[in-house]
Amino acid sequence: MYRLHRGMRQRGVDSSVLVRNRFSVDPDVHVLPVRPSLSRRLRRRLRWERLRRELRPYLAALHGDLFSSDRSVYSGELVRNLSSHDLVNLHWVAGFIDYTAFFRALPEPTPIVWTLHDMNPFTGGCHHDDGCRRFEAVCGACPRLGSDDEHDLSHRIWKRKRVVFRNIRPERIHIVCPSRWLAGEASRSSLLSGFPVTTIPNGVDTDVFRPLDRHRSRSTHRIPGDATVVIFVASSLDNPQKGLEFLLRALEHVPARERYCLVTVGPGRKVVEAGVRTIDLGPVDDERVLAEAYSAADVLALPSLRENLPSTTIEALACGIPVVAHRVGGVPEIVRPGVTGELVDVGDVGSLAATIVDLAARSRDLSVECRRVAVTEYSLELQSERYERLYQQMLARRGRDDT
Repeated sequence: MYRLHRGMRQRGVDSSVLVRNRFSVDPDVHVLPVRPSLSRRLRRRLRWERLRRELRPYLAALHGDLFSSDRSVYSGELVRNLSSHDLVNLHWVAGFIDYTAFFRALPEPTPIVWTLHDMNPFTGGCHHDDGCRRFEAVCGACPRLGSDDEHDLSHRIWKRKRVVFRNIRPERIHIVCPSRWLAGEASRSSLLSGFPVTTIPNGVDTDVFRPLDRHRSRSTHRIPGDATVVIFVASSLDNPQKGLEFLLRALEHVPARERYCLVTVGPGRKVVEAGVRTIDLGPVDDERVLAEAYSAADVLALPSLRENLPSTTIEALACGIPVVAHRVGGVPEIVRPGVTGELVDVGDVGSLAATIVDLAARSRDLSVECRRVAVTEYSLELQSERYERLYQQMLARRGRDDT
């Protein structure tokens, strides 16, 4: 989201962002008041208690997996804190917006672009359905909740969302999905099928993410110059959905393991027993440092169990690094066999190991094509241009409706 905001600013679009937690000093990124009035704090607390009470019977079945309500502790506060605007672009809003209060409070003419980053907006609470397909009709008896009750929490959330969406004119919301896969799922859903859906892939700054000198990049981060380097990048190394365990098992099966080095980027555990040399760079917030890390590698491993269109893949390709990935979600749209990388079936550790070896050997041969695909299809400039065009279309339609 922040990258898109930067891209829109570069195009001269007056963009501002409202977030729950701010990690930049950008003056156009605003955060909800951290010290609200006593009455507002009490109301938030009461809403939080209600949400916890609603979810409590299902916590054991969830095993820590993410499951989000349509409600939030902020109720209608978000609309009151929005900067002056002509159009609202929602992104990952789970736990942030309260569907009923937000859409009721947002002035009626305001067009809405909603960028989906997972399935949650059109399900009864899960962020990935793992094949249950109930979102196509009616949620209930949710496998994720371990429930056989057709009127369980997932059904109640789905039902409340249905009421909200039925009260919104179809032309007022435009759904954007970064992958064709997620766009297809949204179009098949019972909740969002009545709204227009467009695919606009994520983009990266290809002037920042670009091939850098491999020797210098390795030297900077103390990565062995003679090693075959596999890089793994995740928002959390502890998240089992990112598939680090599959990668570690695969690396135990590569021949001549002493020649390999695993580089990990992201917060979380330190990898102790990977079967190969391991260098943990920890969380990396500086994009230029991250580009160095990619440029030091031979291959990016993406053994995720669930993905939409991961930015890590685009970043690696922009640096000329091919990708080996599980065949999930929108990943096959960007990891193209023999062109930008290779795909393997989820859980096939033997194939993952063999493909790492093969792809690392061909890394430099694929580098130019990887870079070309990133620049021509996934640049931040192209993403911003597509969004600006959509914004203009929606604002023009609103203007016609107002006359």
